[in-house]
Amino acid sequence: MFKEIAGRIKDIQDSEAQIDSQIAIHKLESREEWFCFWLMRVKAVNLMEHCQKSLLGQRIQIHNYKHQKVISRLRVENLSLDPDGPQIYYLCGVTVGFNYVGNFHLPFVRATGNTLKGERKGVRYHIENAVELPIPVHQDNDHPMAERYEYRTCRNWQFAYNMVREGLLEDRGNRLPKQRQFEFVH
Repeated sequence: MFKEIAGRIKDIQDSEAQIDSQIAIHKLESREEWFCFWLMRVKAVNLMEHCQKSLLGQRIQIHNYKHQKVISRLRVENLSLDPDGPQIYYLCGVTVGFNYVGNFHLPFVRATGNTLKGERKGVRYHIENAVELPIPVHQDNDHPMAERYEYRTCRNWQFAYNMVREGLLEDRGNRLPKQRQFEFVH
């Protein structure tokens, strides 16, 4: 399924007809408690990092809760996203207590005429001109960081890995730390 959507993403990114379409978040709301809730326009990835640091791009402010320790009520309406440039987005909510099973993940890409509407993890959303990107988990992951628990269980990292695997985004992280070169002096 991901390969099919990856093919659609490439077609969408190449299509002249997509230039005038703008992603619009008509509704995003939750009464759950969140440690943070963020939206990023993803331009590249860093597979040497996990969580939000694995996604590189422009973070888009979707709320004004900077001084609160907990976001207890999230409500966003009528937010239009810039139609120029890369159109891969990642919307993420991190639960209070960092229970990763309860976190909200919604990666999406611009797709004129499509509507993303639903509810999960206590978050209701309605987004125009977008299609959701799945986050498949690959058992055959050959990246050295996949051996580490915090990477292989991280949905942000799994998404980033799949974007690189399908050739949709560039990995700007080093795959392995560089070996130090030493000179011996006699």
